[in-house]
Amino acid sequence: MLMRVQPRICIADFRRLGETVCKRVLERLRLMKEGYTFKEMVDVLGRENILSKKAIGYLNVVRTIGNFAVHPSDDVFTDEDVRVVSYAFSQVLKEILEKGLL
Repeated sequence: MLMRVQPRICIADFRRLGETVCKRVLERLRLMKEGYTFKEMVDVLGRENILSKKAIGYLNVVRTIGNFAVHPSDDVFTDEDVRVVSYAFSQVLKEILEKGLL
């Protein structure tokens, strides 16, 4: 193995990417408001039917597990956790691109 990846950092990065993507979509649609949290952005994307319920569920996985990774805790994250979060993020990004939102 050339390099060992730290799962906590990977998950935190996916959370950051998810938040950035949501912000860009809302900015493009002129729905972004100053100070929105990641949760509020996800709520708007769902409430306005911009993304499917399934994509909103995946976003909440990225956001929730990502929050656990970002904040100090004794939780241990595994490569499997990274796979779950990365799959959830990939499905959200796929839908965003298919809908031409970015």
